[in-house]
Amino acid sequence: MWYGARKQEFLALANLAIATRQRKIPCVSPENGYFLTQMVRVRGALRVLEIGTATGVSTLYLQKGMGAEGAIDTLERQASAAAEARENFARFGDAARIRLFEGDALTLLREEPMLAGPYDLVFIDAMKREYGEYVEAVRGRLAPGGVILCDDVIAFGDKMTSLWALMEEGDLPGTIIPTDPEDGILLLTPEVGCPGRTDCRKCVLRCRLLRRCRLSGM
Repeated sequence: MWYGARKQEFLALANLAIATRQRKIPCVSPENGYFLTQMVRVRGALRVLEIGTATGVSTLYLQKGMGAEGAIDTLERQASAAAEARENFARFGDAARIRLFEGDALTLLREEPMLAGPYDLVFIDAMKREYGEYVEAVRGRLAPGGVILCDDVIAFGDKMTSLWALMEEGDLPGTIIPTDPEDGILLLTPEVGCPGRTDCRKCVLRCRLLRRCRLSGM
């Protein structure tokens, strides 16, 4: 894995992620977090938007993939989570390059001029039933070649009806990547164009079946 001289930083983040999940607070797994780091790094993303900060673990993984010039805008509706996220940014990251906006994500995206973009990468991990609305709100803010990542699409795919409807109705192709034993991330590439209509919910069901087979040793 790509740790290099920063191995201790990633181990500290992994421990933070594990401890956060043990507290029953929604948080990316270390596997998903490392995937986010790699996506930012490989794509050379300089501006990132995150919808759903929680306590900031995923934000920190996103930042680890950036160079010194990278910056993140992240949105969180719960004041207590935002306060803990700020503490984590100061302890584990570069807080000066993270702007945390408190409030309802859709309202912020509609009213906050500082969120106009353009963004090289958008990561969504918030209210599952609103995923379609989030994607619709941010797709016009992407930089050329920008991508959208949606978390929890295998574990909670049945709650994301607005997202599946948007993908099936519009020219919005995506690939579901099983990033850890429990779940997966949907990679949306709006500029690529969709070769044909696909029932995205069937893809989720196939991924769930594949995961069960792996866990059972089949």
